[in-house]
Amino acid sequence: MAAAAAGLAAAWWLLPPDAWPASHPPGARIRVEAGSGAAVVGASLAQQGWVRSAAAFVVWSRLTGSDRQLQAGYYRAAGRLNLVELVRLLTSGRPLEETVTIPEGSTIRTIAALLAQRGLVDPDRFVRLALDDRWLGGELARRLGKPPGSLEGYLFPDTYRFSPGQGEEQILRRMVARFVERVLPIYRELGEGTGLSLHEAVILASIVEKEAMVDPERPLIASVFRNRLRLGRPLQADPTVLYALGDGPRRLTRDDLAVDSPYNTYRYPGLPPTPIASPGEASLRAVLAPASTPYLYFVARGDGTHIFSRTFREHRQARQQAGY
Repeated sequence: MAAAAAGLAAAWWLLPPDAWPASHPPGARIRVEAGSGAAVVGASLAQQGWVRSAAAFVVWSRLTGSDRQLQAGYYRAAGRLNLVELVRLLTSGRPLEETVTIPEGSTIRTIAALLAQRGLVDPDRFVRLALDDRWLGGELARRLGKPPGSLEGYLFPDTYRFSPGQGEEQILRRMVARFVERVLPIYRELGEGTGLSLHEAVILASIVEKEAMVDPERPLIASVFRNRLRLGRPLQADPTVLYALGDGPRRLTRDDLAVDSPYNTYRYPGLPPTPIASPGEASLRAVLAPASTPYLYFVARGDGTHIFSRTFREHRQARQQAGY
């Protein structure tokens, strides 16, 4: 009788509300925290405005045995839900996931902005954690020989499915794990005898990624940089200077090229201290197996392709031809 009376008492609350609050349009997200029982979930739903009574939610979920089947995560409400429909949704075991594609050549900050647009991260916290990987406890140093510091270049560009509320640490771990899964086998296959550590290969691949616009040119661009490194010449790569300046793509000025930064590869020979973006597999393969060329220079034509030159004299002629 007590259970029946409680069920009757809750019946009124099963009716859909007359109007949804303005903050909850159809398709809005419902949040259920991990490890929460029916009472906590009911209170949270009432606070979010999804139920009119936390007590009614608790009564109904316990009467139906649903209180032991509530699944943590975010859910999308397809229109107006009454209490029965709401409980059914939260016990479905199908929490909301967002599909996100991280393009090749993305930096930590552009990744943070992209994820924040989908409501997946606090961008400032994401950037802060990604710029100092000590919270990983030296995991990458042991597995990859990566020096401690920034995760730039180690957040693999790919398509992911993330759950809202997953947290910045877990998302970063997923992206680093994807890097290990996809990049380490390539380095083991092609890296031996190249004279490049994995970290150096990722740095150089990130520069190739930012320079190359068409796939067939990646091995050619890589050959230019490998030739310059072999001869001890500065790389003179515009994207590294832009990374130091924090600016988007543009033509560099003479003042830009004088900036005092270890990422200024016009001023300092060798590789910059970290990657400047997340390279894809094609750029990494190009760096580890570049084309065999005598080229030391290249200049953009303006259509996504480049003119490659062996000497500075040829390079000056190529620049005139390209309109510089």
